[in-house]
Amino acid sequence: MLKAVLTQEVVERRLGPIGVTTSNMNDGWGVPLTLLGQSSYFHGPLWRQFPHWILLPLRAAREATRADYPRVWILEFGAGNKGHLKKLTRLTRPTIGVVTSVGAGHLGRLGSIEGVMEEKSALAFAPPSDGLVVLGSGHRFVDELARRARAPVVVVEGQGLELNRNIVREVCRALGVPDTLINSGRARFSNEPRRLQRRMVGAVEVIDDSHNANPLSMKLGLDTLAASARPEQRRVALLGGMAELGSESETMHREVGEHARRRADLVIGVGEAARAYQPDVWFPDVGSCARQVGAHLQPGDLILVKGSNNYRLWEAIDALDANADPLLFSTNAAGPPTASAEASPPAAERQPFPPARG
Repeated sequence: MLKAVLTQEVVERRLGPIGVTTSNMNDGWGVPLTLLGQSSYFHGPLWRQFPHWILLPLRAAREATRADYPRVWILEFGAGNKGHLKKLTRLTRPTIGVVTSVGAGHLGRLGSIEGVMEEKSALAFAPPSDGLVVLGSGHRFVDELARRARAPVVVVEGQGLELNRNIVREVCRALGVPDTLINSGRARFSNEPRRLQRRMVGAVEVIDDSHNANPLSMKLGLDTLAASARPEQRRVALLGGMAELGSESETMHREVGEHARRRADLVIGVGEAARAYQPDVWFPDVGSCARQVGAHLQPGDLILVKGSNNYRLWEAIDALDANADPLLFSTNAAGPPTASAEASPPAAERQPFPPARG
């Protein structure tokens, strides 16, 4: 959404050229190569990359003399190992730092939610005294992050898209963008691929949020599913596992499963970790899901598709899309279990939860 506002032609005339990372930067080379305009050259086998490494100093010198080199960079950092964000902020020296939330992501690398806060605090500390720190309010570490900041701090309310809108407003105001242009930019915003993209796939409607997942974003996605379904639509949650949760993985998956059964009428799990959701239907991998999930769907369903990136759940959407004409579903949504799809235990063996509706 920030990109949609700042890349308006009238805004770039005021601020100068805008640079944007193509994805979150959670490795050691992503940010410097992006800043040098070289990230597209360093993919594939090493023998293809080698000439570009040799030419890198010359390319860097050329970038430094470009008249259209970005004056403003929007850098989306991803948490890596401990100390990773501190290194990135020392390299980039941001004038504005944004921490949307602190939750149970990357626990396998950072150990605990407190460890996640410690890592993200680098973004709060980095901006200088004449910069700005913007914090989302929906977590218990807001006061601690604000205490560590050297720059003025603005705390914004909201979740999901509302939180994004409020963050964009504060960042753009700090850059001198008038509210009229902020509003026009937000109006032209469309979600990035596989991030809460809503579209028809044959006879069903899909909310594609398959880019990635952690416990907080899973619950927000499920809330979006429940809130956006029309009264006549059956709500289906097709959920892959969540990666990098360490020793808390089982507990976190069970908590998300509880939330899913409160928000959805049918829960479908994909992958071994997804067994902990106690889903209505379970597939061992995305391949078997892609081949057979249609038998468990009905025309008119609203389907949230979400899981960690390594589960590749977009392949299930692609399979539905490829068979959408004609798109045939069984009239029995539960359907019989197959060799690669398992029905959940009988209702008496499952933990009781509030009904999905009402």
